[in-house]
Amino acid sequence: MQTRIPCQQQVMNKRVAGELRPTRLRPLQFLMFALVGAVGTLAHYAVLLTLVECFRQPAVMATACGALVGALVNFFLNHRLTFASKEKYRRTIMRFMLVAALSLALNALLLQLVLRLTGWDYRIAQLLVTLIVLLLNYVLSALWAFAAPQ
Repeated sequence: MQTRIPCQQQVMNKRVAGELRPTRLRPLQFLMFALVGAVGTLAHYAVLLTLVECFRQPAVMATACGALVGALVNFFLNHRLTFASKEKYRRTIMRFMLVAALSLALNALLLQLVLRLTGWDYRIAQLLVTLIVLLLNYVLSALWAFAAPQ
């Protein structure tokens, strides 16, 4: 008969009761993450087009504003819907923005690499890169940015 340390027994009881859920990757959660990303992208483009077409602002400044709005939309929707995070915004937003910044840099780097190696049209290359960055972004968000402290 195996004896357990009382602390281990409490953790096991909480896991069985559903109080502690180990962080893991879930296919349906990934689909929600992708849908939220699409909403964030629409918000980005809405801001971009509005600033350029209606207010005659420079496209680079407009896309930067749009990207920020899109990232904030993604953050709040992912926090609430995708991950149902119980963590405070101030804890998760910095992590989320760090993941977003890493994703932006990786997107540019991978796009340049794919274009140089394949000679593909940039639109096709961007589709591949978007899929890779989306997967990485989800993994980092699920396992780190929105994960509850252990």
